Amino acid sequence: MRTDEVVVRETFHRVAAGVVAINLVVSAVDVVAGPGVYRPGFAPAVLAVLALLVVSTVHRSFAGRGAQEPLRGAVAVAVLALALHPWAVLRPVPYPPLLHALGAVITISAIASVRLSLAVVPAFALAVAVLRAPFLGSFQAAAEATLLALDGLVVTATVHVLARAARSVHEAVGHAWELAEERTRVWQRTRTREQWDGLVHDKVLGALDLASRSVHERGPAGAARALAAEALSALRGEGLPSSPAVERWAAHAGRLGLDARFRVHGRLENAEVRDAFVGAVNEVLSNVERHSGQRSVTVSGFLRAGNARIVVTDPGRGFDPASVGPGVGLRTSVAARIRAVGGDVEVRSGPGDGTAVVLTWKPLEAPARSSALQWQLRSFTPLVALAWAVLAVVLAVSRGRWATTPSPVAAAAVILGLVALTAGATALPPTRRHGALVAAGALVVALTGALDTALAAPTDWRYWYVSAMTPALAGVAYRFGHWLGLWTATALTAAVMLVDGVGGRPFWDVLTGPAPVLLAVVVASELIRAALSDAWTTVEEAGRQAAELRLALAAEAERESEAESRIAALEGTVAPALVRIVSDEPLSAADAEELELLESAVRDQLVAARLFDEELAAAVRRARGRGVDVDVVAAAAPGRHASGDCAGCRPAVRALLDHVPGGTRVRISWAGPDVTAATVTAVGAGLAPAAAAVRAAGAGQGGALQVSEDEDAVLVTFLPRDVSEEPG
Repeated sequence: MRTDEVVVRETFHRVAAGVVAINLVVSAVDVVAGPGVYRPGFAPAVLAVLALLVVSTVHRSFAGRGAQEPLRGAVAVAVLALALHPWAVLRPVPYPPLLHALGAVITISAIASVRLSLAVVPAFALAVAVLRAPFLGSFQAAAEATLLALDGLVVTATVHVLARAARSVHEAVGHAWELAEERTRVWQRTRTREQWDGLVHDKVLGALDLASRSVHERGPAGAARALAAEALSALRGEGLPSSPAVERWAAHAGRLGLDARFRVHGRLENAEVRDAFVGAVNEVLSNVERHSGQRSVTVSGFLRAGNARIVVTDPGRGFDPASVGPGVGLRTSVAARIRAVGGDVEVRSGPGDGTAVVLTWKPLEAPARSSALQWQLRSFTPLVALAWAVLAVVLAVSRGRWATTPSPVAAAAVILGLVALTAGATALPPTRRHGALVAAGALVVALTGALDTALAAPTDWRYWYVSAMTPALAGVAYRFGHWLGLWTATALTAAVMLVDGVGGRPFWDVLTGPAPVLLAVVVASELIRAALSDAWTTVEEAGRQAAELRLALAAEAERESEAESRIAALEGTVAPALVRIVSDEPLSAADAEELELLESAVRDQLVAARLFDEELAAAVRRARGRGVDVDVVAAAAPGRHASGDCAGCRPAVRALLDHVPGGTRVRISWAGPDVTAATVTAVGAGLAPAAAAVRAAGAGQGGALQVSEDEDAVLVTFLPRDVSEEPG
């Protein structure tokens, strides 16, 4: 038996012992108060044997030795004592004193054995009906027996459901960790991809761009060499410098020839967050050098362990963010990189007003621990119907009682209150506010019932409303926790005692009536809830270390897989060019042109990685080599969703690129990365052969490929076959 099952089982045993012990005291008090009911020595002997078995149950439970045998022994003693009742009773009374203790043992028999309970509970109810019939009449005795049987079956069902729930704890926790592992893999895969996208954009594209510009414009060649060196270090697995962020920003700004002022306080110890901020701010500085039209920039803010805020401001030409939209650098290198570590990016700019890029971060909230509460509520659900059945039978059995109260209106209000309490205890969300509401309602119902009871009402039915409240308070104890059910039951009992004392009745009468059963059921519900929570915690803590190792290994596997894929793709294409830049060899105009073509190819992969394969990349390179201006952009395609990878559109795009003449402007608008649709436009002269080639390459695509042309333009639209349009 697993640890979680042992915890629940041991708590069941202790609950059973507590319920029996309470009722042993009640029976002992009744035996002393009513001498001569049984043959001499019979009642003390039964109570003594049951007490010894209760002590043995508690001892074996806390010793971890299992308490099934003492509980089964107690059930056997109860059945035997009940069978001997016709012989042992010398003076018949309405309710023989031993029935309290014997009924408690029979009620908890399911904890010893569910099958045993299904046999002895109905038998006990029948025996009680026979014993009570001479005093109550056949109908009333049968109704009471039905209630007793139903109470016992409620306990049986509770034990059965909760035992099954206990066996499911291990599987539930394991499933939760499996889901966590899958989420970790997806998150790590996405984060690593974004980190590599940022590195490629910042280092590779930056080095290629600056190196080619250094030939034509005498740009910052030193910055190109530094970026190329950092990119090669990353490809070789050597890592990036770990110096403070401001130093790295200042070094990058110096290489770019910017006049940068830094007003940054604090230091980030989290290496991932620090690297994300370093890369993002460096890209913003590169954007200032490329686009602002001036050389002045200010970096201000703070870096702390709990949060960070950096603002990069330049007084340049500015732009309208709404009309221009984020470029590849801002989207890939800045925003994605910061958001991958839980931060956010805001761009503030306007034409002629300069630009401010605000980067903020605070630690990601720890993932919520798996909740035992939802599991407990699931285990409670099958018992709701039984709670309502108990309430209905109690009200039916008590019909002759509440119908003759001093105020029928008050009795009706009590009944409606009982219905509302049972509904609230079983249906309301288990918050403290709702629990307090149900508890207050219980006190009001109890006081109303007590005040509406005649002074001369017999004790055997005086507290019918307390019995009817038992299912509701059991639900409060089990669902709301915090010992609210016990406090409510105690306060309710005290309130009834107070009303009895003020009214001249013995204030302790309720303690020999339904109060012990109410308190026992409430305590049992509280302890069972605690047992389930302990079992859940035990299993969760036992599996946490192994699960966290699994999560770490899964994240590392995804990181290594993505890194290997990116390194393999870059080593054969850009690594030689980066080595050339780092070597500081003089670059010719042809070298600069080659670097520009390589930069464009790398940028294409960043924008539309799922669209480009080797053949399409080669076609784009050939077209650019002929003087075709090819531009690849990412475009949103709202409402279009597909599961394909646009494989069918690649032949058509290649055909277009291979047949357009030099000087043509081609724009490939790629809706990605998750939406697989593409639109290609070509503007220029002599495009009829290209349009014919596209139609030939797209033959067999049906309506998925659409080609339209006029004198100087061709429009090609491709949608995969499984595209679906979202309504409205």
